[in-house]
Amino acid sequence: MEKPKRVHNSKELLNIRKVLRNNPPQAEILIWKYLQKSQFDYKFRRQHSIGKYVVDFYCPELKLAVEIDGPVHDEPKNIIHDSEKTEYILNKNIQLIRIDNKDVYTNINKVIEFIKSKIEKIEKTQHHPPPPPHLRRGRQNN
Repeated sequence: MEKPKRVHNSKELLNIRKVLRNNPPQAEILIWKYLQKSQFDYKFRRQHSIGKYVVDFYCPELKLAVEIDGPVHDEPKNIIHDSEKTEYILNKNIQLIRIDNKDVYTNINKVIEFIKSKIEKIEKTQHHPPPPPHLRRGRQNN
């Protein structure tokens, strides 16, 4: 019997993920500063693969992917690729947020609020309450 193919973080994409993690665009660096500090109370992973695609950030607990799109995403071949990637991810029951990197540079607070609102919506629709304060990542126990 053939072993089922791994959907998340496949070994075939390991080198690509490493290259992307080690050479991130400035917009991803800025967003990662917020995500890694656990301001959202959930763990996010950088450059996480889902099937044959790599997303910029992924929260497995919420099944939420975040993509930061730069100008290269406006090229015709990349528009098609992004469309196929979005369809694949959504078909895996993973929610996807696409953020233009210009928005990260011009109004990062608005972007952070947008991500927070998406998380809150997921918590409500998935009946996924936020972790209690003493269990939240990055927070000290009182």
